[in-house]
Amino acid sequence: MSETIILPRLNGTRDAAKALIKRALGDARSEAQAGRDVTVNARAVTSAAPSFVDALIDDLADRGIAKVHLVGASQKLLERTQEAARRQLQTKGKRVEIDTLVLTA
Repeated sequence: MSETIILPRLNGTRDAAKALIKRALGDARSEAQAGRDVTVNARAVTSAAPSFVDALIDDLADRGIAKVHLVGASQKLLERTQEAARRQLQTKGKRVEIDTLVLTA
């Protein structure tokens, strides 16, 4: 079963990213989360700072999440998310696959 994180319209800080993940996935990181998928609903997003996206992917990778289903993302948000996943792999050796289910204009 995939958990869902719903992004608000404006996303600006690393702390905001961590708080969203904590609300959706809980406080404690667990073995049960390792290798799981997460759906990130980005339909409402009009702005997401690079630091927010980096923190989102960083925290998900630290929890062992293997795949992010990005729903309703703009091209810019998709690119930022893919870049954050690449940096995660390069700097920490943690792979997070980004799967786009719906790409909006």
